[in-house]
Amino acid sequence: MCSIDRSQFPISRAVLTLLVAGLMLAVRSATDAHAALLRQAETHAERGERTAAVAAYGRLAELRPRSPAPHLGLAGVYLAWGRVEEALEALAEAEERGAKAVEVARLRAFAHARRAERSVEERVSGWTSAAEHGARAVALGGSDLDLRALVAEAHLASRDWASAAAAYEAMVRVDPSHAVAHEQLGALGLGVDRAARDHLLEAGTDLSHRLLVVLDGPEGAQPARDRHAAAGQVLFQHRAWALAARHLELALEDGGTDGLILAYLGHALDQMGYRREAQGHLREAVELAPSWVIPRTFLGLHHDRWGSIGAAREAYEKAYDLDPRSAALCLEIGQTWAAEGRYVAAEVWLREAASLDPEAPAVWEALARFYLNHHIVSNDRAVAATERLLSLAPEEAEAHDLRGWAAIQTGGYGAAETHLARALELDPDLAAAYYHLGLLRDAQGREKDAERAFQRAIDLDTEGGLEGLVERSN
Repeated sequence: MCSIDRSQFPISRAVLTLLVAGLMLAVRSATDAHAALLRQAETHAERGERTAAVAAYGRLAELRPRSPAPHLGLAGVYLAWGRVEEALEALAEAEERGAKAVEVARLRAFAHARRAERSVEERVSGWTSAAEHGARAVALGGSDLDLRALVAEAHLASRDWASAAAAYEAMVRVDPSHAVAHEQLGALGLGVDRAARDHLLEAGTDLSHRLLVVLDGPEGAQPARDRHAAAGQVLFQHRAWALAARHLELALEDGGTDGLILAYLGHALDQMGYRREAQGHLREAVELAPSWVIPRTFLGLHHDRWGSIGAAREAYEKAYDLDPRSAALCLEIGQTWAAEGRYVAAEVWLREAASLDPEAPAVWEALARFYLNHHIVSNDRAVAATERLLSLAPEEAEAHDLRGWAAIQTGGYGAAETHLARALELDPDLAAAYYHLGLLRDAQGREKDAERAFQRAIDLDTEGGLEGLVERSN
């Protein structure tokens, strides 16, 4: 719902590190012109000037048509850009030209992991492919911890617990103090492996401390079912979906059917891309606990995620009947109406959410985006919503960006200038702010400045939605 909390996908950083650290070493001994063009491509990539980086690597490929290096460089840029298919095409070109098998396998693993993260429909197949290519890279000699961590995560996401444990154990052998590896080994083994406690103690993370409390139990003699259920809830709260699913499944194995455990398990599996299995658990949870809000809410989120908007709203409304003071449910209901173009109904529900929880930035952001996305700017409703959001989140770049966007739509170019500048000061890589700056410059008749802002927006956009908007605005 609220996109102000913008956690960045870690694979981008790993790929850029690989790109800067070693991918281009193979062409360092080229001619001066070739080396200069290589430096130019790398500089563009490091600055996030991805269109220019792609062009430079393309020219390198023309100069050295039999060299795999430019195509490896292109793959790195495309991965950081979130353009997985282009990255895979570049890797195929690099492989055809004799690139080292370990480098191709490594980057293919990252590419498929990125595909899994970007698309719920491809999540299962993406992680399966990431595990396959990552394991191949390790077998070929790839030993860096970023790669090993990716392989372990892919095995977790594929619910291959033994392979995940083996991958984390390999990480510990390389780096005996690796906190994440110890944390994950402790979480995997909790309740089933005596070594779990030692791993959790060694990790020293917030999650490991919370899991140690679960492991010890109130009196040290907690039933296995309760221990696994409690561990599942802790991992669920940390959004560790695969590990949460593992322990919730163990809880069900040890204690029979339970509506709440089934609901949490269904939601965790939904996040992992296991659509049918998740739906089965969620429907059973609703049948077992028809008067509980959580199973119906998770069922609504399931239908929403997979595009069944009407079924989602039905589930949300039944949950709302059980908890009519829930701003979150009002928000979800409103967004289903908006998705179907029923804007009057959508606004009623979104404003009800705001009245129920007037201090929640997520609610005001959703209301502001509703007005702005659908150009509902009469009576200053968009401006009022963005001002309220800004009052609740004054140091958030996206709040200033939305306030600037509202000002553009209502003709307040001075306010738009101020807030977009502040948004980019807070987050220089906020693609949406550059897009809105392009709209502002275009409205001011500053075509060259608009073009530069739009180009920067496209270069920074890792979700792939802004290029089409830019094309329609020209």
